[in-house]
Amino acid sequence: MKIITIASLKGGVGKSTLAIFLSQALVQLKTRVLVIDADPNNNMTDYFLRKIPTEEIESRNLYHVLAGKLDIEQSIYKTNNVDIIPCTVSLHSIGIEFSSDPASLLRVKPKLKRLDYDFVIIDTPPSLSYELRMGLFSSDLIVSPISPNRWIKQGLDLLRFEIQKVEDATNKTPDILAVPCIISKSDMDKLKFINKEIQSKTPIFRNGSVRMKAEKGLPLVAGSKPSQEFISLAKEIIKSKKI
Repeated sequence: MKIITIASLKGGVGKSTLAIFLSQALVQLKTRVLVIDADPNNNMTDYFLRKIPTEEIESRNLYHVLAGKLDIEQSIYKTNNVDIIPCTVSLHSIGIEFSSDPASLLRVKPKLKRLDYDFVIIDTPPSLSYELRMGLFSSDLIVSPISPNRWIKQGLDLLRFEIQKVEDATNKTPDILAVPCIISKSDMDKLKFINKEIQSKTPIFRNGSVRMKAEKGLPLVAGSKPSQEFISLAKEIIKSKKI
């Protein structure tokens, strides 16, 4: 199993969109995928489980796993393709509850590794939060969506500082893959400040249908240009020596 954390300290860069459609592309490539919504904004939960009653999700989600109230297997919801551990806004309180227990960050990865999946994808909030650090400590690869925004480099530098804390605590460093995401072709020339060694070969270009499908809880049209881009990125990750 490989654990991928989608992380960015800059909001509005397509983080949840990347997590949603990358997970579906990996399933199309015949891999078993579990996604974990660790962002209390719960966009990924809304995408995959919008037909599930709120009360049910409130009673069985990531918060209960992290708080030790549920086994991780009990929190998994099955869908037609991607399985998911959802969250609700109650996840906001988890950082406060575990602020005095930093070792709790190390307890999630062993629980995930015993599950029967090829990939686990964790979506995290765009802030220096417990949920983000949990994702970093659990991951084999950090995937960070990037755009030609002047704050992206600062966000990446801060993210790498947090990744260094993982190495200090575990003697293992997850690699980082920066993915140009929801950008135009002309924007690609503006990403020269990003180290090419960490940048993906596959960009995800801006396309109105991608946002629309994400908002409506629909899959990308098979064979469409956006679908092909996510498939290409999924193949790149599967073949990557970074994980």
